[in-house]
Amino acid sequence: MASEVTYTNLLSESWQNVYDLINNKSNVADPTTSSSEFRKWIYTREPDIKAGDFSQFPYIIVHPAAVNFPGRKTLDRKKSLIAWNIQVEVVTCDRAFNGTDGKGATHNDAISDDILQTFLSVTNRNTLSTNSMKFSDPNASMAVPEVLANTLVYRRTIFLPFMTIKEVSA
Repeated sequence: MASEVTYTNLLSESWQNVYDLINNKSNVADPTTSSSEFRKWIYTREPDIKAGDFSQFPYIIVHPAAVNFPGRKTLDRKKSLIAWNIQVEVVTCDRAFNGTDGKGATHNDAISDDILQTFLSVTNRNTLSTNSMKFSDPNASMAVPEVLANTLVYRRTIFLPFMTIKEVSA
C-alpha cells in the first residue's frame, strides 16, 4: 500500500492507494463474513449480482479516479495544482444469510463508518499525504433505498477528494 502518486500514475496509483486502505480487513470489516472466510466484496464496478459466483451482499465499489487540473501552474508550467476524486459506494441488503436478515441499513452504516474512520485517521492521512494525496476531506451521502435486480438495497456514496501540487511534465 501507499506508493507515491506521480504524473505518470495519477489515476492508477491514487485508486490503488484508496483500494488498499479499504481492502485491509483491520480498516473495513465485512459484517457478514468471519475472519477465517474470504469472499470478494470490493469491486471497481457494479458486480453481476445474477452471476453464479456472486457471493451476495454487502459489497463496496471503488470507482476509478477522476482528475482535473484547476489551472494553477508554476511559471515553468512543470508543476500544477491537481485535484481528484475517488467515489466509493457501499451497497447492502436486508436479505442475507447466517441470521443477518433485516440488517441492510445497519450494515451500510457500519461499513460506511469504517471507511470514514479509515480516511479520517491521522496515520492514514499522513501516509496518503506523504504519497502526494493531500487534503482529503471525505463526504458521505445518505443511505438511499433503491431496487437493484428486483432486490431492495441501501446505497451510500462516499466521496474522497484529494489535492496536491505536483510535477506534471518531465
